[in-house]
Amino acid sequence: RTFGRAGQRSQLALTASYDSTAKIWSAATGECLQTFAGHEDTVMSAVFSSSGEHALTAAYDGTAKLWCTSSAKCLQTFSGEHGGLYTAVFSPDESRVLASTAYGFATLWRVDTGECEWTAAMHADSYVR
Repeated sequence: RTFGRAGQRSQLALTASYDSTAKIWSAATGECLQTFAGHEDTVMSAVFSSSGEHALTAAYDGTAKLWCTSSAKCLQTFSGEHGGLYTAVFSPDESRVLASTAYGFATLWRVDTGECEWTAAMHADSYVR
C-alpha cells in the first residue's frame, strides 16, 4: 500500500515479508526508509493508519503490532490465542484493531489499552482475511 504524508511529495510503500519484518520504502527511489523488526515469524500483512503516523502488522507468530512510523518503535503488541494472524486492520476511527487467524477466528482489540474485546469463530474453514 502506498501513502503520501501531508506536505510530502514522495509516496511511501509499506511491505510485509517472510523475513519477519515490515518495511517502508520510498516509492519514488526504492530506498528503504524504515524497518519494523520484532515479530518472530512471517509478517503476513502491513497497513498504514490514515494519518501515516502508525503502521499495523500481523504475523504468523500470532501477534499484531502497532508501530510508530517515524521511530520504528513498537507501541503495542496484540496477542492472539488461535494461531497465526493473516491480516490486521484499523477500525474506521482507529480506536480498535481487528485481526484474522489461520484457523477461522477474528479478534478485536482496543488500541489504547491492548485489551481484547472479543474473539469469535467466524468461519468453519481457515484462511480468514
